[in-house]
Order: sequence, then C-alpha cells, then structure tokens
Amino acid sequence: MGGGNGQKSRMARERNMEKAKGAKGSQLETNKKAMNIQVIFRGTFWARQWSLLLKEEDGQKVREGCLILEKRVSGFFAMKGWNLRKRLGD
Repeated sequence: MGGGNGQKSRMARERNMEKAKGAKGSQLETNKKAMNIQVIFRGTFWARQWSLLLKEEDGQKVREGCLILEKRVSGFFAMKGWNLRKRLGD
C-alpha cells in the first residue's frame, strides 16, 4: 500500500538534495555579492550626506553622480541575476 512517514521523509530528502545540487553558486558567493552592493550603496549614502555641506551647485552635482552610480550598479547586478527587491540580510 502507501509508504509510511519514514519513506516520505526519505523521498523528500532526496528531492531536496537533487535541488541543492542543481542550484548555482554557494551561500558564500551570494554573501560576497551582497557585500559588494552594500558597500557601494553605503558609499553613495555618505557622499549624499557630504553633499549637504557643499555649496548648492556642487552638492547637486554630487547627488546626481550618486544617482547615476546607483542606477548603473543596480543595472549591472540585475543583469547578472541579482534580485534587488530582496533585502540584503535575507
């Protein structure tokens, strides 16, 4: 007849192992990518904060530069398959 819970658990473990083998990359690689993008966005944050202390026209140039950098970095990571809607800590 039907298998017991032990058999179902074994089958589920085997399926999960097969899925894990097919997954690209490791958690360590994912964390490195997250660290790269986090460093860039943290840098642009501090540049924007610094722009508040500059003259108006210079501060505007810094803010525009930060926006361009963030768009390009986001585009690059999105092109490489990174889900930018996911939080970095997840």
